[in-house]
Amino acid sequence: MKTIIRKSVLTVALLSLAIMATLGQNYQGVAIYKTVRDLGSMSVETNGMTDEMKSQIATLMQQRAQKTFILSFSDTEASWVESKNPDRKRKYRDISKSVYIEEADIMGDTYLIKDKLKPQDWKLTEETKQIGPYTAKKATQIRTWQSIVKGDKNSTMRTDTVEVVAWYTLEVPVTHGPNTYWGLPGLVLTLDDGKMTYECSSVTTDPDQELIIAKPNIGKKVSQEEFIKIRKEKAGQLLKSFGGDD
Repeated sequence: MKTIIRKSVLTVALLSLAIMATLGQNYQGVAIYKTVRDLGSMSVETNGMTDEMKSQIATLMQQRAQKTFILSFSDTEASWVESKNPDRKRKYRDISKSVYIEEADIMGDTYLIKDKLKPQDWKLTEETKQIGPYTAKKATQIRTWQSIVKGDKNSTMRTDTVEVVAWYTLEVPVTHGPNTYWGLPGLVLTLDDGKMTYECSSVTTDPDQELIIAKPNIGKKVSQEEFIKIRKEKAGQLLKSFGGDD
């Protein structure tokens, strides 16, 4: 299938119009992503180990952090699943209905988050580069992460602000991306959010092939706000178990 792409300069003010223009075109496909987690801040006690043993541990940690995910998408819908566990921790969005659904686990409990799909504040640039057969354009947004930092006596909660960098292509005219990222006027090919790097290894599109985009349906139903509250409570419990302050 050959797709004809209109070349135009998009500004932030026209982003919403560009997204809406992709709807209703019967465009669908599957994108495969490889992930690499940033292990730079992680440390492991290696006293008494040889250099070879340390190297083996580092390699094993990196291998466990690398996973393969499948993004199935249409003009308006998308699902995100891990290839080895396609029935767990699924994510789904429907742009036409502004709906987001996710299965999430916290300390052994599974929750089904269903809420309104929130727009993402992307800043578009004119910077381009070639990614495989596609011409990609750069976009950025600011995001905050929270993590538990374990000290010698007490543990604390740290908040980091990072710049998310995405490269998307107008040659696949859908507004989808890896994990929970979306809202750009083309498919996201690579993305680095400071914790994880997502790299698209293949894209297959075929409007005539039947494509099933399954909705998550397992877990206790909660809103995004309710889930965030539960997560903070669980994090507080974990912080106390590490000897953190109240």
